[in-house]
Amino acid sequence: MIRKAALGLLVLALTACGAQEDPVRRQVLKHEELIADCMHRNGFEYVVAVPVDLAVQEARRSGKDLDTAIAERPEDPNDAVLAKLSEERQNAWGDALYGTDNTQGCYNETYKTAWGKDMAALSDKADQIVAKVQADPNVQHALKTYVECMRGNGFRVSSPESIYELGDKAQKAHDECVKPYDTAYDKAYLKYGR
Repeated sequence: MIRKAALGLLVLALTACGAQEDPVRRQVLKHEELIADCMHRNGFEYVVAVPVDLAVQEARRSGKDLDTAIAERPEDPNDAVLAKLSEERQNAWGDALYGTDNTQGCYNETYKTAWGKDMAALSDKADQIVAKVQADPNVQHALKTYVECMRGNGFRVSSPESIYELGDKAQKAHDECVKPYDTAYDKAYLKYGR
């Protein structure tokens, strides 16, 4: 959820900039490089890459429908970086990137330098968009379908975030059940995030 919120702020910034594809891509990669430098200073590997949400937007601009763009979205190379780390180091990596209650994290620390925008104001706007997305009837229906699917597989959940409380046994069911929810969520986010 933290990753979605951070990526949501990126979508907001891209929309606010009103820039075309090439300048946006350059700006995103500039931010990615600043993040990577910060992560390296904190002792962590971070791969500079075009974020998944921007790749989806670029695919849409090239004429692909939303379902295809979402289905063909690239893997985040930092998922492979995380997969090599112990659980403790994964948590530390996430804290270094996104911050904690007491620290800002590399994403936020480098945001204003990269985008010239105040993160707090964008965060407030992103919270408003997330509230709209979560209230969207299609997202609500997809959430209900997800909960029913998981219960059909023997797992009592109230949201996709519940998977973190269930452990590895529920992961296979979650991966299958969450696809329609993620698609509905991504569509609604693109709708309200413009």
